[in-house]
Amino acid sequence: MNPLLDEIQRRYDLARYKNENLLQEKTEAVYAAIPRMRALDARISSLRRQLFLRPEDAPAIREEMDGLQRQKSGLLEQHGFGADYLTPAYACAQCKDTGTDAATGRRCACFTRALLRERYKALRLDENARFEHFDAALFPDTPVSGGITQRQAIARIKK
Repeated sequence: MNPLLDEIQRRYDLARYKNENLLQEKTEAVYAAIPRMRALDARISSLRRQLFLRPEDAPAIREEMDGLQRQKSGLLEQHGFGADYLTPAYACAQCKDTGTDAATGRRCACFTRALLRERYKALRLDENARFEHFDAALFPDTPVSGGITQRQAIARIKK
C-alpha cells in the first residue's frame, strides 16, 4: 500500500486508541464514584442485544433504554461529571476517527484533507496557496528574450 496513506491511517488509529483509553479511564472513574452506573450500563447493553433478538419489541426496548440513558445523565450531573462526560471524543464526528465515512465506505473528508496537507508539505508548498494569492510583482520587471519582462511572461502564464 501507499506509505503516506499507511502513515496517516496509523495516526488515526493512534488517536482513536488514545480516545478509547481515555473513555475507559473516565468510565472507571464514574463507576468508582457512582456504583449504580455499572448496573445501568449492563442493563443497557443487555437491551441492545434484545433489540436484535426481539425486533417486534423494539419500541418498548428503546423506551426503556432512553429512560436508562436519562438516569445515567442525571447521575452524572448529580455527581459533578456533566451529562456528556462519557460521550466519546472524536476529532471527526463523521468518521469517528477511522478515516472512513461509514455511510459511504469511502475515505472521510478529514482523511483527504490530512493527505493533502502531507502532500503539500512534501512539495514544500503552502497549503493556502491559491491563484487568488498569486503575485506577479515577485518577478523582475526587466526585459528578457522577446522584449517582454519576466513579470509580463508570468502574468500571461497565470492567465
